[in-house]
Amino acid sequence: MPLTRAQYFEVLSSVEVVPAQEVPMRPASAHRMAEEAPQGFVFSMVASRILTFPPDTLPPGLSGDPKRYGGLQLTPESSALYERTLDAATALGARTVVFITPPQIGPGRRGKETLGQFFGRVDRRGLRFAWEPHGPWVDDEIAAVCAEQNLIRCFDPLRDRAGPGDVAYARLGPFAALGRSLADDELERIVEVLEGYEDAFCFFATDRAFSDARRMRALVES
Repeated sequence: MPLTRAQYFEVLSSVEVVPAQEVPMRPASAHRMAEEAPQGFVFSMVASRILTFPPDTLPPGLSGDPKRYGGLQLTPESSALYERTLDAATALGARTVVFITPPQIGPGRRGKETLGQFFGRVDRRGLRFAWEPHGPWVDDEIAAVCAEQNLIRCFDPLRDRAGPGDVAYARLGPFAALGRSLADDELERIVEVLEGYEDAFCFFATDRAFSDARRMRALVES
């Protein structure tokens, strides 16, 4: 049986909201979710991957030529999707918006220019932006882009070097545990990595995400 929002709000202190079918939720729905959450609960929002990954087709709710989306383009269609993403994040009261980029936006000159042209021009509305790159990036290159574009690095605390700065944004994907629960010593390693940051978050997309997150929160609070 799927978990309810109330169960998430009761057990966890933050969640990362992922857009269904890559279409941002309506601001009214986001506002209702925020009102249901307990005081002090923290939301993050993942931006639609259609902003970054070129789509073959568009899901219901988006229109236009698929070629005018993806790759962090600033076409009218992609810009409208970006504004819808921020409308939802603002209504939700999200603290951070996460952008996941494909290998096509790589560490070469063209990839860095693409990142700079997008993040240097868009209105962030006072929101923090976090970045999860895919492709042959190395730690120093990621750190340099984050510093230049005022981005928080998303990292896998069991695999990657932690990001610099006062904020840690850890994300564990489905391959982190490969169908199993994370072991106690793995959760302890994650807690050790996140210690010392002024603000630290860890989100799970593992097969047993809710259980892993609940166990980690218990470990932090013990």
